[in-house]
Amino acid sequence: MLVLWVMMVLSAVALDMTFSARMRTQVAANIGESEKAMFLARAGVEAAISDLLAFDDRVESAADLEGAEDERYKNVELGDGAYTLFAGLDADNQPRYGLIDEAAKINIETAGRETLLRLPGIEPSLVAAMMDQKEHDPREDLNDLLKLEQVDALALYGEDQNRNGLLDPNEDDGEETWPPDNGDGRLDGGLAQYLTTWSLARNVSAQGEDRVDINQASAEEIAKSIGGISEQAALSIVAHRDKNKFASVVDLLEVELVEEVKDSGQGNQNRPQNANAGRQPQGRPGNTPGQNRGNNGGNNGGNNGGNNGGNNGGGDNEASSRNSQQADGKNDAASSNGDGGRQGQQQNAGNRQQGGNPRGGGPEQEKPKTQGTGKKAFDESAFRRLADSLTISQDEQLKGLININTAPAEVLACLPEIDMALANAITHEREGRADGFQTVADLLDVDGLNVKKLKEIYEKLSARSDVFTVRSFGVLSNRATFYTVSAVVERSEFEVAIRYWHEHQ
Repeated sequence: MLVLWVMMVLSAVALDMTFSARMRTQVAANIGESEKAMFLARAGVEAAISDLLAFDDRVESAADLEGAEDERYKNVELGDGAYTLFAGLDADNQPRYGLIDEAAKINIETAGRETLLRLPGIEPSLVAAMMDQKEHDPREDLNDLLKLEQVDALALYGEDQNRNGLLDPNEDDGEETWPPDNGDGRLDGGLAQYLTTWSLARNVSAQGEDRVDINQASAEEIAKSIGGISEQAALSIVAHRDKNKFASVVDLLEVELVEEVKDSGQGNQNRPQNANAGRQPQGRPGNTPGQNRGNNGGNNGGNNGGNNGGNNGGGDNEASSRNSQQADGKNDAASSNGDGGRQGQQQNAGNRQQGGNPRGGGPEQEKPKTQGTGKKAFDESAFRRLADSLTISQDEQLKGLININTAPAEVLACLPEIDMALANAITHEREGRADGFQTVADLLDVDGLNVKKLKEIYEKLSARSDVFTVRSFGVLSNRATFYTVSAVVERSEFEVAIRYWHEHQ
C-alpha cells in the first residue's frame, strides 16, 4: 500500500511537471510567434518609409489608396507571414490599402471656429470647448480631446474604439457587446475620422522647388526664380503689393501691368554733383548686381544723372554676372528663352547652393518708378501656370492644409464658400483625372467653383501632403497570430521622421 501511495504521488508530480513544461513551451512559442508578427508589422512601416523617402507614397489621389495598391501593400509575403498596410474603409465600405493622408482631415490646431462648426454631428458647445483648450492647453494628439467634459470615447472614436479601422464583430452586433453600435454593417469612426493634429505640407512646388514669396521677393528675384515670367510682370507684382499686400496667391489675377517711368534727371540741376555721377561701376567681388547699383548710384543723395548712370552700370554688371554664372555652370537658367519650368528649378537650386533665399526677403533695393497701363498683368492661363511656384508665406512648412486629392466631401464641405454639392463636384472631378489635381489652381476646372470662391479657400488647400499615418498588420502564415503597429511619419526633403508610434496585439 505504501508503495502504491508513493507511486501515485510521484505520478501526480510528474504529470504536473509535464503540464507546466508544456505550458511554458506553449507560452514561449506564443511569445515567439507574437514577436514574429510584431516584426512583420514593423517591416510594413519600414516599407512605407522607404516609399516616402523615394517620394513614391502612392497617395497622389484618393483612388491610389484603393484597388491599385493591393499587390504593393496587401498581404506582402515576408518570412513566415505577411504584412498589410490598411488605410480603412471607403465610402462604399470597401477596404483601402496603403498610407493614410493626414491632410485629408481638418487640423484642429489651425482650423477656425466656423470650419469646425460645419463638421458632421458636432455640437457648438464642443467647438467652444475645443477653441478654449487650444488657447490654454496645447494638444499633442486627438486623445487630448478626451480631457474635455463635452467629449467621451464614443463621441470621438465612434464604433471604432480599438482604432484599427476595421469593422470588428463586436462593433457590428448592436448592444450585445462593447462598444454600442447600430449593427448596420458600416463602421462609424466618430469625429476622429475627420480630425487630426498632424497635417502639414512643405512649401514647395510639384517639382520640389522652393516657392517664391510674392510678398517679400524683389522684382529681380521673382523674374530670375520663376520660369516664364517677364521682368515687367515681376515689376507689376512688386508695384501691386506696395499698395495692397497679397492675401492670397489668387490676387495675382488682380495685378495691373505697369511700365517703368524713365526719370530725365531734370529738376535736380541745382544739387551738388556727386563724384560718382555717371561713372560706370566696376562692382566689388562678391557683390550682387543690386548691391553694385546701390554702391555706385550716387552716394548721399546724388543727382538723378548719377543714379541713372549707376543703374545702367548695374545693368552691365548684371549681364556680366549672368554670363559669369553661366560659365561656371551655376545658373544655366538665366536665358529667358530657356525652358520655363527647368529655368525655375535650376535657379532655385543655384540659390540654395550659394546660400540664397529663393523666397526673397533680402535687403531692400531702390525701386524704379512705375505707372499703370490699365491692363491685367496675368490672365487665368498664366495664373494656372505660375500659381504652384508662388507663395505668400516664408514658412518652410505649412500646417493644417487640406489635400484636395484625398479629402472626403465631408471635409471639403467645411471650407468657406463650399457646400456639400460643390464638395461632391470636386471629388467627382478628381476621380476623372488619372493623377488627380496637379495644383490647387486646377480647381478652376470644377463646375461652380469660380475665382472668387477659390480666393477664399486657396491658402487653406494643398495638392500634396508630407504627413501620413501608417497602420501595419503583421500576420503569421497560420492566420492565428497578428500584431498591429500604428505610426505617424513626417517627410522632409531628405528624411522621414517618426512622430508617433503605438503597438498593440
